[in-house]
Amino acid sequence: MRSGAAERYSSCPPEHFSTWRACCNLIVLRFICRPILMLTYRPKVFGRQHVPKSGPFIIASNHIDMFDPIIVAHAVDHPVAFFAKKELFRIPLLRSLLRFLGSFALDRDRPGAGTLKTALNVLRSGGKWALCMFPEGTRSRTGKLLPLRRGVGAIAVRTGLPVVPIAIRRTSSGRFIVTIGETISAIADPDLVQARMEELLTSLAL
Repeated sequence: MRSGAAERYSSCPPEHFSTWRACCNLIVLRFICRPILMLTYRPKVFGRQHVPKSGPFIIASNHIDMFDPIIVAHAVDHPVAFFAKKELFRIPLLRSLLRFLGSFALDRDRPGAGTLKTALNVLRSGGKWALCMFPEGTRSRTGKLLPLRRGVGAIAVRTGLPVVPIAIRRTSSGRFIVTIGETISAIADPDLVQARMEELLTSLAL
């Protein structure tokens, strides 16, 4: 993907994350993605009581499978915007669908200013979206938690929004187990948010 195209799909204004788009996101989740997910992977979710009653909020999840975004959205039952690797936006139909549902491109090697601005736009929009971040930066091939990159704490402190930690693991039978941890809130130091997130994700992923 040319850099210009990557920038175009990484930048979205606040109005992109509208209430109308959030409703479309939920319709697709509840009536298309969820039935398929339940038939194929039968995910079991624990800790839904920790999900805020309304958005916006930030989700920090581990990453073990390409279906993790759908699993996270299913677990919180809320419109969720995702960073998606820029390579996915090379596929015309897929990039249109991703953009329609609120995802935006991320250059994992060289994140641009447009990506960070869009992440903040998600959380400051009128649609009350959640923003999901996978701080490992890539999928874990072993299922074990990889070193976590920084960024979640900075966005949490900058927006003043809570962070919801989510751990996904897969059983030997192929079933997904999703555990939602206690919300991280009222913390003004990004380093403390980072440390608490690492502590929770490490314990939840066991």
